[in-house]
Amino acid sequence: MPLDTFCRAAEGRTVDTTVWTRFAQPAALVWTADPAIGARVVRAVAHAAATAARFAAVLGPQQGTAAEFWLALFRQTYSAELRVEAPGRERQIIAFDLVRFDTLLPLAWQGAGIGHARRGDLYAPTVTERDARVTLAGWWLRQRLGKWLNVARLMKAAFTFDGAARYGLWKLRRHTGIDLPLTPWRERHPILAAPGVMWRVWHRRAS
Repeated sequence: MPLDTFCRAAEGRTVDTTVWTRFAQPAALVWTADPAIGARVVRAVAHAAATAARFAAVLGPQQGTAAEFWLALFRQTYSAELRVEAPGRERQIIAFDLVRFDTLLPLAWQGAGIGHARRGDLYAPTVTERDARVTLAGWWLRQRLGKWLNVARLMKAAFTFDGAARYGLWKLRRHTGIDLPLTPWRERHPILAAPGVMWRVWHRRAS
């Protein structure tokens, strides 16, 4: 992904939810071409946390713990995307580093220009009615386009990268525990094979 695209997506200036959702979670910068690029990536990740917190302030409870705001956000983003994880994945994400998410929320709200009141472990964000309407309208659009964007991304990857089917089955196994073989048909035609793979995932979960 070009860095400019990554920065725009992290700031919430695209309809794609996947970048700011993922990079509000723990991440590490493994390598960078030069310090200037590294600084841009760090700023983009900070923007991703602020973008996520802005949506959490509206999609979450009027008052709640930091974990409750993050859980509400991740539930909504997962429902807007084409995901293979079992329900409850959002709880695993928060439980991985609860202290980090508790600390991050008020800092990210500050970065997003959102005030809040705090009483013990409970937070109440200060969002004007107008800002809430604008944010919810933006979320409505993202929610309806999310799955289609995921499908488009998968199709692009299938025609762009070698081993797309192999990677897809590995990721499926990693997130669901369902191990499907890489047949010659699936390797040659990952797009055509995708509906059959998803049907098998649904069937195994149902049984």
